[in-house]
Amino acid sequence: MRFHNKAFVKLVSILVGATVGTLVYMVQNTDNEAYRRDRFASDEFAESHQVDLEHELSFLGKEHQFNHPFEVQEQKTRLNHPHPFITIAPNNLELTFRKDEQFKFSSCPYSLQGKLQESQWASQYYQPNIKMIMTDANINQEEYQRLKAYNMPFGFFYKNELKFEELSSTLKLFSEEESVLGFGNHQRPPCVSCAVVGNGGILNGSGLGREIDNHGMVFRVNHCIRRGFEHDVGTRTTHYVFMDRSLIHTQQADIPTDKGIKWVFLPCRLNDYHYISEVVKGTNPKQKLKAQAADVRLLHPDFVRYVHKVWMRTESFRPSTGAVMFMTALHSGCDSLSVYGMGFNHKYTSYYYDQTFTIYKNLKQWHDFAREIEIMKKLDKAGIIKWYKRDVPEFYS
Repeated sequence: MRFHNKAFVKLVSILVGATVGTLVYMVQNTDNEAYRRDRFASDEFAESHQVDLEHELSFLGKEHQFNHPFEVQEQKTRLNHPHPFITIAPNNLELTFRKDEQFKFSSCPYSLQGKLQESQWASQYYQPNIKMIMTDANINQEEYQRLKAYNMPFGFFYKNELKFEELSSTLKLFSEEESVLGFGNHQRPPCVSCAVVGNGGILNGSGLGREIDNHGMVFRVNHCIRRGFEHDVGTRTTHYVFMDRSLIHTQQADIPTDKGIKWVFLPCRLNDYHYISEVVKGTNPKQKLKAQAADVRLLHPDFVRYVHKVWMRTESFRPSTGAVMFMTALHSGCDSLSVYGMGFNHKYTSYYYDQTFTIYKNLKQWHDFAREIEIMKKLDKAGIIKWYKRDVPEFYS
């Protein structure tokens, strides 16, 4: 009997403590409506998932981290600062990411951000205020040294050294605007609908062109031919996510040149910084792409590492460029997200513009397409995204 009394007292004390804690939290934050959405992204929420997530990520080790001359202890002190960093696992610096201190939640009543935070599965990984874009204003000497601990594209380490002076002079070419959606001086709509358009063969014969074009923002990637496929893939492009090799096989007439387009660039090696400099300077006549520097966004290494280490959780080299496009849209401030042409499968050819049927190969050492499909499947089942699955059985299982 004494045992039951003790258990009952303990249970009551836990319930009372939880109730009091909840009331204190509500009183402290009733004047801040954003806290309703922010509650799961708070440091307390991150800590509640810390142990499980750290265990899940432990097998990845520190293959991208190296020892460098600057003081590790000094770095740890900076990383423990409560404001500028998001710390997923306190004992693993690789899982510490720069926070966007200017981040604001969308006021859209059905915001994608809210859905991600309310999902028991997605909320473990989703960090809405992750720093996404690097600029000259947010990469100083100290930040350069911190990120030099990780291989490109997860940092600045490369076999041929990228010196800070070279990096800084490159970043100075571009705008300090950190918004991916980039409304500039225009007022942001109350709710922003986004379409992510991959190049998968599942789009061939889909007839979804008009539906895709009806979105406020349309993200495309790599060899995104539209001529001759307008009925299936649409015509509009507001964001093009690419790397230096994306346009090798694309004809000049097929390069997106839509008015106001934003070029979202993924630097993966030293030469990529030379490439994007040539693109905006126009110094190399061999470059197919010509873009205004103000319209270019360079993805922050912390964001790419966050996608790879927290969401992908795979031993592959890096996320595919398509996955980077998807994750960029997911975190950029879109209020609804529809996904088309993503998810390789054996029922449809690899790409919608293939002349002959091509079976895709899941080369896991480079990109883990199976994990990318798993993420989209879970987000789709939770009603967070709308994923075009057509009649592919494994997408519904």
